[in-house]
Amino acid sequence: SSLKRLDNDDGRTRNVYMLSDQLVIKVAKNIDGIEANKNEFECYQKVPSDLLPKVHEASNDFSWIVSNYAKRCDGFSEISDFFKINNEIFLFLMSAREYVFSFQEIVAELLDNNFEYTDEDAFFSLMRDYGISINSKKDLEAALKNSKMIQLDELIQKLNLAPYELGDYFNWGKENNGNIVIIDTGQIQ
Repeated sequence: SSLKRLDNDDGRTRNVYMLSDQLVIKVAKNIDGIEANKNEFECYQKVPSDLLPKVHEASNDFSWIVSNYAKRCDGFSEISDFFKINNEIFLFLMSAREYVFSFQEIVAELLDNNFEYTDEDAFFSLMRDYGISINSKKDLEAALKNSKMIQLDELIQKLNLAPYELGDYFNWGKENNGNIVIIDTGQIQ
């Protein structure tokens, strides 16, 4: 029987095929696809995390990798439900994370009024853009103490991921077990 090809929108660098209801094979179409496969493999090897689809196997030249299947998220509700925070706070944290080294610096900046790392006006402007008020302190504190958000912060640091890319639901997927994962880590560094 032939493998079912998944529609991965543009498919410029890789074709993705279902191997089973749990596994996919990502086949590189060009040098960029090989690089994406290599990055995805190395990210998972460096920081195995339940926020990343497990990469089970790779060819020596990275022309293909086998990983867990994750269906692309349709919107932010799946992501915010998984992280147990509202969409605006999640998006704000992903954007603010571009300007600081960690979520904990956001706590220092906002909650302690210690603007050591960023321009205070720019920070509050960003808050307004996402509809976050100083009254959201408790929600922000809760989000920053959330174990899954702490794990995400560590992944961003260790893998040098672009947080603004994680603010796009298109870069998240849902595994069959209900786990939400970052998809295409090889493309968002």
